[in-house]
Amino acid sequence: MAIKALERPGHESDEDAFVELGQGDHANCLIASAGLAQGISATLAFSRDTMTEPWRAHEVELIHGIAGHLAIALKQAEMMRKLRILSRVDDMTGLLNRRALFEEMEKRLGHQKRSRRQGSFLFIDLDYFKQVNDRLGHAAGDAVLRKLGQLMREQSRVGDLEGRIGGDEFGLWLEDTDLAGAHHKAHSLLALVPNLRKAAGDPASPLSMSIGIAQTAPEFIETPDMLADAADEALYKAKKNGRSTIVVAEPRSYPGTPDTNSQG
Repeated sequence: MAIKALERPGHESDEDAFVELGQGDHANCLIASAGLAQGISATLAFSRDTMTEPWRAHEVELIHGIAGHLAIALKQAEMMRKLRILSRVDDMTGLLNRRALFEEMEKRLGHQKRSRRQGSFLFIDLDYFKQVNDRLGHAAGDAVLRKLGQLMREQSRVGDLEGRIGGDEFGLWLEDTDLAGAHHKAHSLLALVPNLRKAAGDPASPLSMSIGIAQTAPEFIETPDMLADAADEALYKAKKNGRSTIVVAEPRSYPGTPDTNSQG
């Protein structure tokens, strides 16, 4: 189809919205397009029943205005999409923030109950992180946080969830993972400590990592907060045990919150 680009009458060309007029056998067609630099676009096609009457200037003006409004709507939709992403992502690390992590975990816990499969949650805390900030500066501390976020993303599987809970605390949901698998993952995280020390700029730094593990309890309805609290208690014990270690949460019971689907 031969087309001819038209500028909006009385206006400078608008890169976000433009009108094209069909040529030859398609002179009765008018194409209005709206697009963004990111490749998001929309197209409206108009056609007359006859090719004998040309498109009038005010008609082209009206259609161009429609395309302009469509471009604005696309920009606003894209802005809202970006804001939704930003509201779920931790600026420092690029991981999920606490709210987004727990929202996604809630979905996974619901699926776990229905499928009767296991999942585990790792509560991770950096040991002696304050010393890094105090002795090497906050830029070094930020570099450590970013490095840990990067390594967590790179070493996670499809289905796992990585998040920064706050400060130097991180959370990791392990999909379909029993305690043995969770232990293995926790040890692989401890092996990353030399990378974090290097990121801080001091390979001899006492910086280390403590991890608490909690496994889902299929006989009870658990929320992300319940699971995180259990892992946090285990993390506290890991800290008391001398840091740079792993502790598994004690078996849990939640009176008043039985999973009725598991009752015979």
